[in-house]
Amino acid sequence: MVREITTQTGRRERMHTRRKLKRKRGLFITACLILIVLAVILLSGAKHPEAVGYEYVTGTSLWGMAEEYCPDGMDKRDYISEVMALNAMADSVVYANRLYAVPIYEK
Repeated sequence: MVREITTQTGRRERMHTRRKLKRKRGLFITACLILIVLAVILLSGAKHPEAVGYEYVTGTSLWGMAEEYCPDGMDKRDYISEVMALNAMADSVVYANRLYAVPIYEK
């Protein structure tokens, strides 16, 4: 009877160890997949701003900035969103004689 209990306890421990290994293996595979996806995104040909320029804005609009600095093939609305995010703008109002950060892309 004592032998039977230790056999069952040994099975439980082995099953618990197998579950732990499966869980660790699953986490490792998930982490590897996430790293692969991030590497593909970073190494893809996506356009990123080369530098951030600053411009005093007098009598212009975000649309005017987008027409001047937005690269070919990029939607001007996306560029305006980037300018707004870069400058922490809550709305699209541009105030005269203020300094604004403008992303500059290679053309």
